[in-house]
Amino acid sequence: MAPLTAPPDLFIALLLCALPAVIAGSAHMLVVRWGLWPWLARPLDGGRSWRGARIFGDNKTWRGLVCMILFSILGCYTLMGLLALAPGLAPYAVLDFSTHGAPFYGILYGLGYSLFELPNSFLKRRRNIRPGQAGALPHILLDQADSVFGCLLLLFPFSRMTITFVLTGVVAFTLLHLAVNYLLFLCKLRAAPL
Repeated sequence: MAPLTAPPDLFIALLLCALPAVIAGSAHMLVVRWGLWPWLARPLDGGRSWRGARIFGDNKTWRGLVCMILFSILGCYTLMGLLALAPGLAPYAVLDFSTHGAPFYGILYGLGYSLFELPNSFLKRRRNIRPGQAGALPHILLDQADSVFGCLLLLFPFSRMTITFVLTGVVAFTLLHLAVNYLLFLCKLRAAPL
């Protein structure tokens, strides 16, 4: 298949690639909002501190990691189903589900999303920015871009993404992440819009 580098092909491919992460992130917010699986809502850092500040804080939990992986797998199955129902979209898919199944890609989405948020959380704790608080503009942008970059980085070797796709994806998905967060805020599934 030819690389996806020009609109509208690139735009359609970006939307399809974003689908599993959007599904996973939205479903995770429902779990948090409804207080489901409270036994998993334990901090990844175990409440530990480093140099007088928490390592990641209370908002980075085992529930978030597990939810993002499970719901990303569900999102990948949804994408597979969409591609089966609309075979005309297959040329725009950057993931090859015949080589790597939905669980494989879902794990990459979930790990990329969750683990790449941790360095920014670590930096925010060093700057005394409370968990869930946005901070200055660089932290807001990093908050939205870190998980996007993580997903793309982990998916890249197992996809037909090009460097152009990844660079465009970082910008486009960061903007999409901001928009989805604002929508979740309007739906009262997030405490803050950013």
